[in-house]
Amino acid sequence: MLIDLNKQTGDTIQGQLRRSVIDAIHSGQMTPGQRLLPSRQLAEQLGIARNTVTAVYDELVARGYLESVPRRGHFVMADVAPEPEVTPAPVSSVD
Repeated sequence: MLIDLNKQTGDTIQGQLRRSVIDAIHSGQMTPGQRLLPSRQLAEQLGIARNTVTAVYDELVARGYLESVPRRGHFVMADVAPEPEVTPAPVSSVD
């Protein structure tokens, strides 16, 4: 999973990381049962605090996106379905 954080945007690093993981799950880049990087390793890779990664993982567990397995790590939940693609409604012209 490629995570690109931009410290110059108005969104927090935590918010960007959360959105990146959710987007990867919904797009199918991360599949059910897939193990995420350990928080320490991901934090080091991204150059951010481990507490930030831990907070995001904890929130995603609470929201049902991830499962935490003691001594094994965090995994994508099996029952997280991809978000349906939204097709814009056709615009009708009124004469």
